[in-house]
Amino acid sequence: MLSTRLRRILPAVPFVALTIALAAAAPSFAADSMRILSPLSGEVVSGELLIEGSITTSEPTDLTVGLAEQRLGECGPLVIERSTTVAASTEFSFSVPTQRFSDGVYCVVAIAADGALSHVVGDVTLVNGIDDFGDLQLPTLGDDSAQPPVEEEVEAAGPFDGVAALAPVVFAATAALGMLVLVFLYVARRRLTE
Repeated sequence: MLSTRLRRILPAVPFVALTIALAAAAPSFAADSMRILSPLSGEVVSGELLIEGSITTSEPTDLTVGLAEQRLGECGPLVIERSTTVAASTEFSFSVPTQRFSDGVYCVVAIAADGALSHVVGDVTLVNGIDDFGDLQLPTLGDDSAQPPVEEEVEAAGPFDGVAALAPVVFAATAALGMLVLVFLYVARRRLTE
């Protein structure tokens, strides 16, 4: 009785495997990603900086693109930024004025989905003809009652935040294991009946 059932099911195994493979490759299972396409690392830029890239998400998301000073290979805080909401799976383009920034090496930073997606291009050299005087601090006139910056609370990510990306892999592995078990049972049953 078992071998008859297995014989009926076995021809459907390739169809099931193909269905699972197509479902796992569907855009709904695609991992979100973002990439800055221009400027590239090592480029020398000046004036208006055109930042171009692409983002792949399942829904519209907030996107922030900016420029950060780079010192000793590390990117500092953003010195200028532009933010907008972008459609799902689209290309983006921002024009950032850099004329008032001193010459030096900068990082181009893109952050989306509340920090879940980010891409950084370092070693972008800005040449505007403005000298940087290093750590020289000039006295300023103005209000002495400057308020200190407000510190924001940072929430730690939960243990199941990255599970959505693993779901298609686990699903496909379970299906493959199920098919192997069916083939093993079929072969074992044939050996027992012979």
